[in-house]
Amino acid sequence: MTFTREKAKTPRVGGKTIAGLERLPNPVIRELRDRQYACVYAIGPKEIGTPVKIGMAADIGKRFSDLQSGTYHELVIHHIVWTPGYPIAKNLERACHEILTKAGKRLRGEWFDVTPEWAKRTINTMAQRPNMIVMSHEQVVEKAKAAVIKKYGKLNFGVGIRLPGW
Repeated sequence: MTFTREKAKTPRVGGKTIAGLERLPNPVIRELRDRQYACVYAIGPKEIGTPVKIGMAADIGKRFSDLQSGTYHELVIHHIVWTPGYPIAKNLERACHEILTKAGKRLRGEWFDVTPEWAKRTINTMAQRPNMIVMSHEQVVEKAKAAVIKKYGKLNFGVGIRLPGW
């Protein structure tokens, strides 16, 4: 009898994407880390839709890997926004948790009984509060890529193993 390993639809490591996000060159990963960006994310099962975890991380790749290894469901990043530092991300995460808890949606810890769309709306709504500075994933990646090109004159030095060290 021969066993074959089925190829994952969304590669985790060694493919072009991780959880649906583009894998970036190592210098871009380092640039994001050096700029001390932090993100607020909504992660949940790909097929089921709920529950959704709303959390924050400086290194979304590591965080995603940790979460994925703890469940048999295939997880995806449903939404992600970036802040220019840990304190702002923590403030945004806390605001999201508070509003969803008041709505009676907290299941346990940072997991909520909401759809991915509801989680996205919550994050985006709380991000519009005064003193919140947020950027889309695309904006942050473009800024980091531009900084790398300015610094080194090129972008591709090889592809990193993890998502940017955010």
